[in-house]
Amino acid sequence: MNVNFILHKVLSIFLFICVLPLLMGCPKPDLQVSALSHHFGGDVYTGIIETEWSFKIWNAGEKNSVLDYKVEPLKSWITVWPPSGKIKQSDDAVDILVQIDRDSTQKAVPSFATGYIKVSGGGKEKVITVTTVPNFYTEVFGGLYNRPFDLSNMSLVFLPDKYSLHFYKQGIKKNVREFPQQPPNVGQYVYFTIQDPFPIKSTLAPIPFYGVKYEDLYISSKGYISFGAKGLEPVTVGKHFAYPQISLLPLDVLQAEEGSVMYNILPQKLVITWINIPLAKNPTIGEDGKPFKNNIQVELFYDGKIQITYLNIDRTMFNAVVGLSCGSGDGTNPPLNDFIISDLSDAPQI
Repeated sequence: MNVNFILHKVLSIFLFICVLPLLMGCPKPDLQVSALSHHFGGDVYTGIIETEWSFKIWNAGEKNSVLDYKVEPLKSWITVWPPSGKIKQSDDAVDILVQIDRDSTQKAVPSFATGYIKVSGGGKEKVITVTTVPNFYTEVFGGLYNRPFDLSNMSLVFLPDKYSLHFYKQGIKKNVREFPQQPPNVGQYVYFTIQDPFPIKSTLAPIPFYGVKYEDLYISSKGYISFGAKGLEPVTVGKHFAYPQISLLPLDVLQAEEGSVMYNILPQKLVITWINIPLAKNPTIGEDGKPFKNNIQVELFYDGKIQITYLNIDRTMFNAVVGLSCGSGDGTNPPLNDFIISDLSDAPQI
């Protein structure tokens, strides 16, 4: 065979494989994971403890891109499978099984421990926290944690589970387009000009919250509900945990030109709804010159169930503390020194 012909072929292959992609640009992969933290549960009454959990990895990059990923546990008591692989942009998400090694001779939940899993690929790196610390169902968006708000069009459901290490079991409903309780603007208006936080009384039945029953509740113009006391604006995790309360969003009802807050006492539940309320700081301004309107509904059932529904929410918020507070903090620190924030969107769909 002609030597020049062979050299020409080799050069053509080299140009096609090595040079042409550089000139044209290779499709870029984009590493994504389904969770940023997980609290392994346990039941102090039965001694049953959770030792397995899974999360998903997928490639949200450009068409025809391929993601080479690695999953590396940073503690010896954490194992993962598979530890590495490739994902095309067109592939389904890959399930990563996480197992933790707990002392099987112990009858109760073992001592608290926290570890990390590093997921890398496509020039990106994400760190997932796994812990046996109790889940206090509190997440911090923005700020130092740099988490974008991901609860829009979602309902968070908390079911009492008093023997569980977490006290509640959480589930989620996705793609929610309207409030469960319709119409949302029926009931009593909350008048913050009279008192803020505004007191209401659950007249048909008390509301259970972390095992305590409350008749007196307070609704704040700053976007939280407290039980038995006025609570504190949750500008920090410490203040969030100072009193029993539910922190929803850093809102400012007093700035709402057309918005309102209403409550409705029904036979099975008490419903509180924030209608068209802007964020307290730096809300997104629309083309009409008005701030983005947020809509939230909280259903407090007399059997202890809690359902929080977020419709489309302004994503520009900064440093929002969101979730449940058992009220066992001192106003400065969370209930435990080894407190780990939750990932509220990481829950089974119901």
